[in-house]
This record gives sequence, structure tokens and C-alpha cells, in this order.
Amino acid sequence: MSEFLSLFECDESEELLPVCLPPECADGNVEYKLKLINPSQSRFEHLVTQMKWRLREGQGEAIYEIGVEDKGMLIGLTEDEVDASLHTLYMMAEKLGASLTILRERVVTPDGCAPCRKVLEILIRKIESLLKSPACKKIPFNVVTEDDAITSASSMAKSNITPIFAVSCVSGQGLNLLYTFLNVLSPCVSVKEREKLVQQNAEFQVDEIFNVSDVGLVVGGLLVSGIIRENDWLHIGPLVDGSFSDVQVASVHRHKVPCRVVRAGESASLALTNTSTDLTSHVRKGMVLISIESNRTPYPVCYYFQARIHVLFHATMICPGFQTTVHVKNIRQTAVVVAIMGKRGITTNETASVMLRFLKQPEYVTPGCPLLFREGMSKGIGQVIQVFPVDGTEPITFAKKQFDKNQAQAIPLK
Repeated sequence: MSEFLSLFECDESEELLPVCLPPECADGNVEYKLKLINPSQSRFEHLVTQMKWRLREGQGEAIYEIGVEDKGMLIGLTEDEVDASLHTLYMMAEKLGASLTILRERVVTPDGCAPCRKVLEILIRKIESLLKSPACKKIPFNVVTEDDAITSASSMAKSNITPIFAVSCVSGQGLNLLYTFLNVLSPCVSVKEREKLVQQNAEFQVDEIFNVSDVGLVVGGLLVSGIIRENDWLHIGPLVDGSFSDVQVASVHRHKVPCRVVRAGESASLALTNTSTDLTSHVRKGMVLISIESNRTPYPVCYYFQARIHVLFHATMICPGFQTTVHVKNIRQTAVVVAIMGKRGITTNETASVMLRFLKQPEYVTPGCPLLFREGMSKGIGQVIQVFPVDGTEPITFAKKQFDKNQAQAIPLK
């Protein structure tokens, strides 16, 4: 079994655990186990179900304290008991597609007995299996050395790997690898693609709103396409009724420094003025600033939109009437599932085309943009494939040449 233990080598094996832990809590992602030695089949299935619950509570991560009673007393295990318990724990994690890492271990001598006994703190993680799922189709890559950080950063644009960094929020261990990765990482948009974006009409996503004394309304966000200069006139919206209002850019700041021009791919803060109405109370996060010369007619402002979604997790079944928080670009609003194409409902790891409706106000949604939704423990991803403008004009559909072969046809809106 010594070969098995070598799979769980840890650099911090000598780090001390507390003398006594607080009593085990029924909720949360921390589980105490005195020992896990040769469980029966029914007991093993119960332990796997218990691990699944802890992973769900910890959003894919769970901590197992081995050699600890439910009340928190550190009893410890002998070497043979440690080997057997680790083997059982490994089999449990393998059944759920999770990985194991020994975080810390400590030698204890309860009541002065000999030989010395060990207490282990083990991290169970299911991130790798989530990345490998049909929804993500990514290759997890654990970054351990500086060469790993450079390799992963150089391969991000050409491959579907996802680097995983182990970083301590207390000691800062692992941050140097993350900094190396970020320094080597190339921009996600090439120079040629950025030049194309600059030539398009301006579209600025509003992420932050400020009301500055002696200045007025200031919005912060990302310029997705085009160029914005001082004194430019733009449309801002959509307002509650789906309309847009004219505003003028009074000044531009980037990194707290005044500048005259913002180009596609850059973040900035814009001071806005409007001579006709006071927009301070009407502007909100999720709005956009677009060029007055924009030839997009009509604007993709909608209550109803169709998306092809993949459910990453849901406890039961998602059916029409299900309400969830939808994230599309800079938009965050509650939406309700109006219809599901060809199915009565969808469950975990299923994909379907659904019709959704924003509950509060219309939003500027561009067909083709990615989508994320969540509600409690439920979560999923997808892509917007069709929007239905509020003015009743023809639906705007994602370009067919960019469709996936498995995507369903658009759902007609009655």
C-alpha cells in the first residue's frame, strides 16, 4: 500500500492541525471520519452518497478529516489503518470522478499511548470531472512549476486546456505561478481581429454607474467594438420601454487618467451629458452605449429570446415556469422558462433549446453571445440563438454558418 500513498505526496506534511476541532456540522463541506476500513457494499454506497452531499455543499470541493471523532477529538490511526482508510477514500472519490490531495497530517498520541498515530486532512475535488464533462470538453492541467505556468499560458489560444492553480489566501503560496501565467498569457483577440472590431460601430457595455459631484453621470465598462472619442453623441439604453436616449461623451478616463479616445477591447469611464432629460435615475447596469450611425435595424432589444442551454446541475427537472438568474454579457436579470422545444423538461447533463422571458425590463441581447444561468445549486451554460425585438419586427437569428450541427431550429413566438 506504500505505492498507493505515494500518489498523495504533500509538501506541507509537517504542518500542524489544531489540538481539537469543533464538532462536526451536518451542513457544509467538512466531514469527520475516524476510520474507513473494509466497509460493506451497502456501507460503501452510503459513504459515496455522503461524499456527494459534501461535494455539493462545497461547490465541487470537500474536506475530509481522517482519524477524528464526530465531536472533534483527534484520535488518530496507525499506519495500516491510514493505508486502508486512504484506499477506501480513493475508491469513493473514483466512483464520483473526484481527485484526492493530502493537505496536512499530524502525529498524535492520545492518552500517551504508543505507537504514535496520524490524523490526515484530505481535499476531495471534482473540478476535473466537471471540466471533462460534455458541457465543457476541457482538459484540466494542474500548474505545479513555473514551466507548467508558461506552457499552459502559451497553449491557451491553440488548445482547450484549463489550467488549475493551487493558491493559498493566507500565505500567498502559489501566487507566483499565477503571476507568471498572467504575464505570459497572450491577448485573446489577435491584432487582425482587433482591427476589424475597431472598424465596426461603437458598442460600450455599462458595468458600473457613478454620480460624481460637479461632473454628473459617469459610467464604466468595456468597449466591445468601434471607437469612442470625446464629444461623440451616442444612444444609451434600453430604457424601461425599450427605447434609447441620446447622450454626449463629455470626457473619457482610462486607469484614472484622462484620454481622448477609447478603442475596442479597452475598459474606460465615460462622463455623459444630456441636455433634454435627466438620465441619472434611468441608467442601470446592463445597458449599452451604441453609435447613432449604427445600421442595426431593429436593435436586438427583447423580452423574449431563445437559447440552446446545457444543464450542469439541477436536483430534479427544469420545466416551463422555472425562474433563474440569467447572465448574458453585462446583463444580469431574472428570466422565466416559457417553453422547452421537443421535451417535457431537462435534467442534469441534458441539452435543449428553450424560450426565456425577462421578468423586469427588456435587454439588449445579441444573438450568438454565451449565456450562463444559476438558481441556488442549479446552474447551466448555453448560447443565445434568436431574439424577438419588443417592437414586433422579425426575429433576429444567429448566423446559420455559425450554428452547431446539433442545434435545434428556432421556436416560433406566438
